[in-house]
Amino acid sequence: MAMTSSISVLGFLLLLVAVVLGQVSINQSTCVAEAAADLAKGIVTPGWGVTYSTQSICALKGSTVNLSCSYMYPSSHRVTSTFWFTKCNDTHHINLMNDSDYTGRVNYSSNQMNTNTLTITDLRVNDSAIYWFRYITDQPGGRYYGNPGVILSVTGLQVNMSATTVTEGDRVTLNCITTCNLTGSTYIWYKNRQFINNNTSLYLNPVSSIDAGNYSCAVKGFNDQRSPEKMLNVRYGPKNMSVSLSPSGKIEEGSSVTLRCSSDANPPVNNYIWYKKNVASPKASGQSYSITNIRSEDSGEYYCEAENLFGCQNSTFVLINVADTSVCPWVTVVVVGAVLNAAALLFNIYCTLRRRCKGGSGATAETQSDHPDPNNSDRRRALNMKSKSPGKDTLATVHPDSDTYTDLNLKTRSPEYDTLDLGAKQHHLDPGSTYYNIGKRLD
Repeated sequence: MAMTSSISVLGFLLLLVAVVLGQVSINQSTCVAEAAADLAKGIVTPGWGVTYSTQSICALKGSTVNLSCSYMYPSSHRVTSTFWFTKCNDTHHINLMNDSDYTGRVNYSSNQMNTNTLTITDLRVNDSAIYWFRYITDQPGGRYYGNPGVILSVTGLQVNMSATTVTEGDRVTLNCITTCNLTGSTYIWYKNRQFINNNTSLYLNPVSSIDAGNYSCAVKGFNDQRSPEKMLNVRYGPKNMSVSLSPSGKIEEGSSVTLRCSSDANPPVNNYIWYKKNVASPKASGQSYSITNIRSEDSGEYYCEAENLFGCQNSTFVLINVADTSVCPWVTVVVVGAVLNAAALLFNIYCTLRRRCKGGSGATAETQSDHPDPNNSDRRRALNMKSKSPGKDTLATVHPDSDTYTDLNLKTRSPEYDTLDLGAKQHHLDPGSTYYNIGKRLD
């Protein structure tokens, strides 16, 4: 009798706790009141009873749960119906198989040892309730359900952060929390839907800018049943600075260029300042800096300074090299002049050499003309020194009072004149002939 009273008191307390924690819905209020009254009265029917394998269970949303019990009844009775229910009214208890909230998600199984198991799949948070087992026999009054039932708590997952907005260098702790205790569960962490680790809690110490993102957690074995994502916002100063130059390539005087500064910062950079290397005063402000009608004196190295509430940083240098187009015309003139001078010099050399070549050929021709071809009908007359015209005596001074022509100096005469003497000897000229006399005179 004492054990029966203890069971009644325990069952009553469990029902009371379920009501306080909100595990009992409005549709269950009648069932709970009825069960609590029976327990308070200590009503125990000999030969009848239901024993549940557990009186409370915590299960993960989206998972599957099994609720089991064993039952007994008088040997004179034969069980005709068994079912589980969570709702009841004044006239009957609603079989879960017929409850629209569980359609397609429940199943009963039993064996010869008077045990029965309720299986619920794809658990929902609204499935949190007290579940009772009821059986009916073939005898009048053979109806029984076991108190206090099983309290099922269905929980989702939530990410809890010690702080959702931090500054780089701070410490952050993340926990995966539930509304009931999932005994023996191992948690998995994800960042931006990418696996991180299997720790129950996640510690970020010190936190870095790369730790910013969306975090979620799951129970190992139920990886698809993840918590909603929660964002961690990390504030930091400018970093990863870069400067771009447009247009790229050769920059000519009079053209325009634009420099643009980029950075990674949170919050975004609110102040950009442009500098030229070795120049103390800033050149401009703003994320972009344009130089119009650029000049050669604008050549140099430029950089930008970026700043936000959490720091500042300078970019690397970018070189601007402006081509001085004003020098180009003079260079062209000098080059062309040098080419023309070289061409003129070469032409003069060519003409000189050509004249010399023609001079040699003329002497030879004159020498050859002094030896007439006996077969040639057009024979030249031999020079008659006696009948020569005084005006054409080129061997003597033509104009004595002029220094244009001088007497022939036999000592400095050109070897070319030796051909006259040589010709006379070769042809055995008569000593009294004109050719012979000329040769002798030249000697």
